[in-house]
Amino acid sequence: AHGLIGFGFPLIATPLVVLILDFKTAVAALILPTLVVSTINTFRGGNALANLGRFWFMPLAPIVGSYAGTRLLLVSPSEPFMLLLAALLLFFLFRDRFGRVEIPWVKRRPVVAGVIAGLAAGIFESTANVAMAPFLIYFLALGVAPTTMVQTMNLCFVAGKTMQLIGWLEAGIHPASFWLTTLGLGVIGMAALFLGERIRRGVDTSTYMRWLRLFLWAMTALLVLQVAWRALGAL
Repeated sequence: AHGLIGFGFPLIATPLVVLILDFKTAVAALILPTLVVSTINTFRGGNALANLGRFWFMPLAPIVGSYAGTRLLLVSPSEPFMLLLAALLLFFLFRDRFGRVEIPWVKRRPVVAGVIAGLAAGIFESTANVAMAPFLIYFLALGVAPTTMVQTMNLCFVAGKTMQLIGWLEAGIHPASFWLTTLGLGVIGMAALFLGERIRRGVDTSTYMRWLRLFLWAMTALLVLQVAWRALGAL
């Protein structure tokens, strides 16, 4: 999925890993694998430096948001953040369905809007393990090309996941062997990433955007189902 759409590794992996681990451990186990696939996706396509020059402020805000979100996750439940993220996605998807994707304020204040999106994404990344929604709303409102959006978002994921990792290491909950073991998932994810990218290169922009909308609807449903599943398990 990450190779096909350009992002999505934590979204698909988290509910699967939660089947065998508790949520907070699953979030920690997916930090390094997500970091691996996001780093690779950042530099594939040849425009990474140009995108960084244009959106230099975007990777900075997730660093702050991810660190704050990690601290929140360690002391509070993640369900409210997951439901808030699902509501944000539904708001965007319904705007898109009725042809109202553009948000003029974002174009007038791209730096301020980008910082707000980055802070929100960092918090969601650390609490719900899904950071893409605020970024998607921001980049689609700006009307940037899919390749630029994918590369810049993955650069932001790298920044956010790095700070998230630092937050977990500071907490000292898991030993070094735990983090080394999770790299094995990164190797598997990397192999699947290349396969998905090969498929993505063969589609046009309109097809890609159609896939993206379907993916966002699926992501919204997955978030709600995760919260419902965990609520039933607590009964």
